[in-house]
Amino acid sequence: MNNNLTQYIKTKLQNKVGPDVLSNLDTHIFSAVMELQHRDLLPPRLTEFKSIERKKEWRTEDGTLRYHYYDMPEDFSSLDEFHVYGSEPFFEAESELEIVQEKEKGRWFTVVDKNFDEDSNWQTIMIVKPFPANERIVRLKYYTNGSDSNFDWITSKYWNAVLYQVQADLGVTRQDTADERVGSVVYENKNKTSKKQTRKKVNPSFFGNNRRWNR
Repeated sequence: MNNNLTQYIKTKLQNKVGPDVLSNLDTHIFSAVMELQHRDLLPPRLTEFKSIERKKEWRTEDGTLRYHYYDMPEDFSSLDEFHVYGSEPFFEAESELEIVQEKEKGRWFTVVDKNFDEDSNWQTIMIVKPFPANERIVRLKYYTNGSDSNFDWITSKYWNAVLYQVQADLGVTRQDTADERVGSVVYENKNKTSKKQTRKKVNPSFFGNNRRWNR
């Protein structure tokens, strides 16, 4: 768990809950993060890498190259954005078959769960065609499944959002009050670059407009 986030929330709650709750705080933070993410009230996780670093290939039994792909992060749940710096945009294909058979010319990608043989585990991969050059920088924004519970990708700008949801889960505050406070945090951060801001009711969903896959 993100120790800074945990300590921040513990400090805010130390006079409001008992020691047994504080000692089990990571469980409540995990639950709050997953809830806020599910409601699109936390930004997606961001990772960038050189194409070569995650480049894999699948060949048929006779050695013929079928396609190149990227292994997706272990905590991947759903995709928000895929971008290759210095490249024209890629578009989502409906299936692996469309890319392999090249039914349409263009730049395509798809995310699939794949089991390459009976002895291997299922894994989530991204098939891309044409595959980005080795030195290209790839940018992924994605929502997590919680398997990496460190949550160090949550910046301090959103710690209060997590805090408010934890408070609601623990009964320290009402859920509707927490929702309003979370919305204010998200609205402020989404609009911090605006020169002029007016007070307005916050839409309950800010992120996830590009979300395509749910796992």
